[in-house]
Amino acid sequence: MYTAINRLAESQVPLKKIGQGFCGTVWGENDHDHEHLHLALKREDGCPWRSIVHEHRIHEQILKAIQNTISDGDFGKFRVNFPFCEGLLTRDSPHWSQILPRLPPAFEPCNALVNERIPSMPHRVRILLYRTFHPEVMGHPEVMGLPAAATVINNHCLVRPYLGRRLFGPRMIPRARPSRLVVFGIQNFLLHLDQIDQLGLPAKDYAVAMADTLAFLYWTARVDANDVEFVLAPTRRSSSEAAAISPGIGSVMFQSEALGTHAMWVLDFDCCRDMAMDEAGVKQAATAFLRNDPFFPRPPSSRDTTASEEQLWDTFQSRFLETSHSILKEEGKSVQQLPVLLIEEIVRTCRERQGPGAV
Repeated sequence: MYTAINRLAESQVPLKKIGQGFCGTVWGENDHDHEHLHLALKREDGCPWRSIVHEHRIHEQILKAIQNTISDGDFGKFRVNFPFCEGLLTRDSPHWSQILPRLPPAFEPCNALVNERIPSMPHRVRILLYRTFHPEVMGHPEVMGLPAAATVINNHCLVRPYLGRRLFGPRMIPRARPSRLVVFGIQNFLLHLDQIDQLGLPAKDYAVAMADTLAFLYWTARVDANDVEFVLAPTRRSSSEAAAISPGIGSVMFQSEALGTHAMWVLDFDCCRDMAMDEAGVKQAATAFLRNDPFFPRPPSSRDTTASEEQLWDTFQSRFLETSHSILKEEGKSVQQLPVLLIEEIVRTCRERQGPGAV
């Protein structure tokens, strides 16, 4: 059978680096061809204790859970996509002889994933993000060693929504001109909660989507969601192939003037672990929740918490419990109580970290 891996191997277009994490580097073709489902190659060339083979197993487990859960109807409200997994390349795969010439010199075969590529935010959005938050990049051909502005703007762009952190505290006065030292690569453009508000993005809708996703990962896929990433990006392309291969939950797309129609995507499963349906699993999930980047809203404290942050946590918490109850309604009482115990563990740990003044 002709596979996506065969298609990746047979193409002669040079691969461009579109991302990098602890597990390794991510490569893809230029984002201009709308005729087929785009592919991303994630190489295991990062930290030696990260495993692409393990990520492949967890990814397949999640996709199977989606297929089993949603075959009889939709789940969740807002659209959250999981990239389709096309396959695993091992170090001794014969495809490397064709793929390596598309990579920089001196690259060697390694374990790698071939996944559906998450589409990049359009050029209009990239320009908006930099003009709004990093105008110094737009005003100079080179800034602090960054490549020319045109090159930066044209890079693959995914937006990481940090609902659990503000760039500036409620009593801090933002600088009139952002420091050049805080310019982030556009491949992972960070938007903190106050920046999300500044752009008029639907933060509460994002919180609902994250709550549904975590409930699904914990109680259906039964993984702890450790170090998974949430990004905002365009919806899947409406080709026949993309329509046939579209794992995800929910159906309502996000709408905003700044980003247009978009969806939430979840990626990076190499740190996820299987999760037992007991109190030990709850502690494992709570630790992962608080260890992850601040995608999720945080429980309110006495330290600079705004009313909007409290409302965002309330939205997230109530939706998580509601969706969790729906998933676990056929389970025994000992399992049905786990979502409440998880929220209690998160709140308790946050208060301990915040000290005696927390409420």
